[in-house]
Amino acid sequence: MTIIPNILDHIGFWSPAVLVLIGLIEINDTMWMKHIFLTLVVFNIIINKGLKSLIQQERPYDSQLLYDFEDYSDEEQYGMPSGHAELSAFSVVYIYLMTRSKKWLLGGIFLTFLTCIQRWRFNLHSIPQLFIGLIVGTLMGIGLHKGTKEYLKTLYN
Repeated sequence: MTIIPNILDHIGFWSPAVLVLIGLIEINDTMWMKHIFLTLVVFNIIINKGLKSLIQQERPYDSQLLYDFEDYSDEEQYGMPSGHAELSAFSVVYIYLMTRSKKWLLGGIFLTFLTCIQRWRFNLHSIPQLFIGLIVGTLMGIGLHKGTKEYLKTLYN
């Protein structure tokens, strides 16, 4: 059955990138913090690709694409854990811990929810793949925030 995309599917697909961009705006501290956040985003993507290569759990049968440019080859042929869910959760948690903005947290959770729904609707991930992506992203957000705080303490002490 072919899925007819709606506007929420498009928002869900792009939400990880939107969360990263808005996160950069939300970090008001210094340019250093923006660079650290971007470096951690890249690190998060590398970790996701490594986990996919290690676990090698296939995506659900009969996945559908929202865009023609989507390429699920190499490690991206695997679905565990969901990279979209992981990056979204990481961004929401990390930026929330940096800013303590409740508006950011609520908006981020909403966009992450749309991401997970889009990935599930298009059969690109199973519920467990999305759940593990959310868990990995959340744990990375917490851990890397603590690591950032420790790193900054060494710089300024």
